[in-house]
Amino acid sequence: MEELEKFVFFAGKGGVGKTTCSSIYALKCSERGLKTLLVSTDPAHSTDKILETTLDEKEKKIKEALWAKEIDASKEAVSHRKKIEKEMKQVVGPDMMNKLQGYLKMTHNSPGVKESALLDALIRTIKESKRYDKVVFDTAPTGETMRLLQLPELLSSWSEQLIERRKKNLEKLGRVGEKSKVDLDDDPLIKRLKSRENKLKFGRKVLLNRSSVIPVITPEKLSMLETKDSIKSLEKMGVDIPGIVLNRIASETATEERKSYEKKILNEIKKNMDKKVMGRVPLMEEEIIGVEKLSEHIDELDIC
Repeated sequence: MEELEKFVFFAGKGGVGKTTCSSIYALKCSERGLKTLLVSTDPAHSTDKILETTLDEKEKKIKEALWAKEIDASKEAVSHRKKIEKEMKQVVGPDMMNKLQGYLKMTHNSPGVKESALLDALIRTIKESKRYDKVVFDTAPTGETMRLLQLPELLSSWSEQLIERRKKNLEKLGRVGEKSKVDLDDDPLIKRLKSRENKLKFGRKVLLNRSSVIPVITPEKLSMLETKDSIKSLEKMGVDIPGIVLNRIASETATEERKSYEKKILNEIKKNMDKKVMGRVPLMEEEIIGVEKLSEHIDELDIC
């Protein structure tokens, strides 16, 4: 049985069953006595429906050794903006603040804002997870997840550039004298930028050294192709992908046409991905909903 890192991300194309597989895995960990937190970062948020409960940003106990919560990117973005506004008030005057507030509201729905806020919430969850043995993430569809996982490196570089620009601006304003180091360290904006830079470096370190990403694939061509591309990109970043989970595998009662097509796709997956199959979840007659139903499929995942 494969032992994964503490932080486990289930990824894949939309509709392949990431929520089901991440929920089964989280349940399996809890039944082994590991304190486990299941976190949904998918905007569709179907984790609560599968677990037959209601979830929000607060951790909720589902059963012995298992907790769950949902991160709402839209709410996080609003909270993120308000926090920035509060910090900016300490740096600029009232007239400039009025202009900045209009700008912040305008950029609230800009590309990357929600992803950045979601990343902050994800890093906060990781930092506050010391009491858990496993933290399992049910992620958004591949494209959004890729952007999220690439953000720590991109934003960290951006923060470094902003810090240097702020230092140069302070020098031009004559605010840096002989005690330049002290003056710079005391600047509220630089403090904020350095804090964010450290947070992003921490997130990237956890992603590369203490996380496992498990792609979920259905025996369909589009799922295979999208996953193949994402695996290449993630491994280029240095992310650990120990294997894949195959979901919705047809039963013996399926039509010969379906079984023939599925066999062809599974052969292509084996040939093109060179990844260990860590689970085979069958196509069910009905949806897998509820802890009891999820428990019936624990042995189908050869991971812990």
